[in-house]
Amino acid sequence: MHRISGIILFVGTLLFLQSCSNDDLLAKVNDHELTENDAEMLMNNLGYDSKKKEDRTVFVDKWVDAMLMQDEIAESNEKMAKVADFRASLFKGELANYFLAEEQLIKSIDTVATEKELKDYYEKHKNEFELQDFIVKALFIKLPVDAPKMDEIKDAYLLKNDKDIARIESYAKLYADDFYFDDQNWIFFQEIRGKMPSRSINSNSIVLGRSKTHFEADGFVYFINVLDYKLKSESPPFDFIKDQIRERLIGQRMNAKRTEVEKKLNERLKNKHEITINL
Repeated sequence: MHRISGIILFVGTLLFLQSCSNDDLLAKVNDHELTENDAEMLMNNLGYDSKKKEDRTVFVDKWVDAMLMQDEIAESNEKMAKVADFRASLFKGELANYFLAEEQLIKSIDTVATEKELKDYYEKHKNEFELQDFIVKALFIKLPVDAPKMDEIKDAYLLKNDKDIARIESYAKLYADDFYFDDQNWIFFQEIRGKMPSRSINSNSIVLGRSKTHFEADGFVYFINVLDYKLKSESPPFDFIKDQIRERLIGQRMNAKRTEVEKKLNERLKNKHEITINL
């Protein structure tokens, strides 16, 4: 609804500043006339350069849109025609007839993005997704200091074979205060880092060294095994940002559809009303 908000502000400014003038006619919409004097005064107050042709064109287009919208609202509700101060709440109800509701707009969007579309976008734009933190594949386990058979875990968390993984997972279900393990998917290291006492570890040292380390602090023993990592300055792997890419593609389609709807509305209004422009 950004276009509506802009029109509301524009109409409000017009109603406040517009004055009568016998100067040359610059534009006309139905019974609304915009003279050269009016235009110059309004442009100066709105931050346009009245001497620039580009600014004049943009301003006149906005003025035409504002007058069209004002007349549409007045036509759809006679009471509106008597209201001098067009508030946002008045616009929202009346313009619902001309803009697709958000949920209707969403339903009209193709929300399916194929793997090929996602990968193609990734290859063209992956530099836009630069990491702000390390991402890792890792094992993390937090145990009370009095957890039984701790020596077994000190060996198993090194993950020398598949049996170690099974041992760790079984043990964690019984005794761990916190546990994470995924050797297939990436996770921000900060998500693990936040589970440990800040004074006890150096993130750069642990990640860059692919550390397998354990330490005791505040009544717990922490085990961490970094299996793989990506640097902060690197582009993230495709699988890590696939969902972000999908959201971006759908957002672009949404914006394109909204622009299309607004363009059709504008064309319909201009065909419906009498418009004269003398630029």
